Amino acid sequence: MEISYNKNIPLYYQVESFLRSRIESGEISPHTKLPKEKELCKNFRISQGTLRKALEKLENDGLIERKVGRGTFVVPRKTQGVFPIEMRLVGFLEDLILYGKKADVKILSISTVPATEETAKFFGLKEGDKIPQFKRLKMIDGLPIYYVVNLVIPMIGNKITKKDLEHQPPLEIFEKKFERSIEFIEQQIETMKADQEISHQLGLNLFEPILHIHLAVFERNRKPLETVDMYCRGDRYRFIAELKKRKPFRSTLSSGRKRE
Repeated sequence: MEISYNKNIPLYYQVESFLRSRIESGEISPHTKLPKEKELCKNFRISQGTLRKALEKLENDGLIERKVGRGTFVVPRKTQGVFPIEMRLVGFLEDLILYGKKADVKILSISTVPATEETAKFFGLKEGDKIPQFKRLKMIDGLPIYYVVNLVIPMIGNKITKKDLEHQPPLEIFEKKFERSIEFIEQQIETMKADQEISHQLGLNLFEPILHIHLAVFERNRKPLETVDMYCRGDRYRFIAELKKRKPFRSTLSSGRKRE
C-alpha cells in the first residue's frame, strides 16, 4: 500500500481516506483481515499513533471492526444493492425534487460570497455583490453521496433558513415557501479531480476522480433562481440518457434495394 502524501493534509486523514476508498470500492473485500498495525505502519511510513487515529475513524463509520486477539477486519456493507444510484438525464422536475428528498442532509454552512464575473452575469448582479451560499452533504444509510453548493438569488436566498434546508430541498422551498414556479433546469456534467474539501466530505483520496454536475435553475420568463454544483462519488452514481425521436422518419438503415 503506497500513498503519494500531501504535506498540507494531516497524515492520519490521508491514510484513512486511502483505506476508505479501497474498502468502499470493494478493492479490499468484506471480511478481509487487515495486516497487523506494525506492518501497516511500516508500509505507510507512519507512527502507530497516526495509524490508530485513522483506524478509529474507519471503525466509527462502520467500515472495519477491531477484534481483541484476532485483528482488524473489513465489515460487510449493509447497503449492498443501494448503489449505484440511477439518475436519468431526461425527466420531470417533480422527479428531481422527489429524489432530493430521499437522502439525508447535513448542513455544512450558510453564508454569503462575492459574485464572480460569471455568477454576476447569470444573476444580473455586479461582480463582487454578495450572494447567499449553502453547502450541504447528502447521504443515504450514513454514506455520503454528493457534496452540493447552492448559490441563490439574494432576494430569496437571504430568507432561506437552516430549518428550511433540513426539511426540504431548495427546489421545493422555491415553490412552497416563495411560490416561485420552476420552468426548466439546464444541466452540465463533467469529470474532475476532488480537491481537499470535497475529498474530505465524500471520504475520497485527494485528487480522486469525481462527477461534477452543474445546474442552472430558472423560473418563468427565464429568470434565474439558483446555480447548483453537485460533486458526486462516481462509484455511487449511474446516469441514464433517454433518447427519443422528434418526429416519425423513414429509417435509412432499411434495405437499399429499389422498389419495383
